[in-house]
Amino acid sequence: AAAANLAMHPVTGAFADSSHESAFAAQFFRRAFSGHVLLMALAHTIMIGISIIAEGMLRPVYIMITLFMTLGLFGRVLLHRMHDTARAQRYFCWIWTVLLMQACVVHSGSLVVAPALACPIALGGVLLMTLPIALLNGSHGMGFVHKAVVISLLLVPRLVVIAACGKAALASELSDMGVILVGSAVAHVLELSLRHSYAEKVQEKQRLTEERQLLVEERRRHEERTEQLQAEKERLLYDMQRRPHDDSNRAAILRGLQAGTTGTSQPHFSAEATAGSDDRSEAGGP
Repeated sequence: AAAANLAMHPVTGAFADSSHESAFAAQFFRRAFSGHVLLMALAHTIMIGISIIAEGMLRPVYIMITLFMTLGLFGRVLLHRMHDTARAQRYFCWIWTVLLMQACVVHSGSLVVAPALACPIALGGVLLMTLPIALLNGSHGMGFVHKAVVISLLLVPRLVVIAACGKAALASELSDMGVILVGSAVAHVLELSLRHSYAEKVQEKQRLTEERQLLVEERRRHEERTEQLQAEKERLLYDMQRRPHDDSNRAAILRGLQAGTTGTSQPHFSAEATAGSDDRSEAGGP
């Protein structure tokens, strides 16, 4: 049953048992804290630089995106301090999805409204954020479908850039989309490896638990056997204390039996034999 619960899907890596799925996601989310903070701080720094160089109406747009990223960074730090890691992981997955969706909408809107100003920025600094975001998206412990939906959202602004900026953006955006897909695949392979490691640790823990239960059961049986031997020992000691009285009783009975045997052990002669013996004695014969 334990082996069946730890069965994983060969592609998605999802566990058959939802409790193991939730436990792994929480563990993965907590272990990735340092990497998340580093990647989010890097992306946040890049977005601050883009906000500084942005001109006209694009500056408020990128300031808004920077604000979204700031909320995400602070939310990640606060949720890491939450005692219930599983709930923290679920909360941040949805926070990440909502904030990333809003950033994609704002970025795509700026390309549609002001393509002349947004295209140079989209073809420059925004490309540096692609790999960190792809790695972040694949290391939150989200389900495979959830990750696929978010990756699809990341691809939409690239298609908008191609439509708004023309053929000049085709090569860079296709390479950007390739980086998103490759980064997501690398993160997924790393997650699969960690899932296998988690399954092995759980199996080892279950084996140790079973061995511990067997030892406890064996100890309990040993204690029961010891108690039985102790009770038998006490009963034997009690019998040994009563043995002198029992020996005297048996000795009295034995003496009575021996006395009865002595009284009936004399030789018995018949009347004819007695009379013949008297006649021989009177005649002087033998």
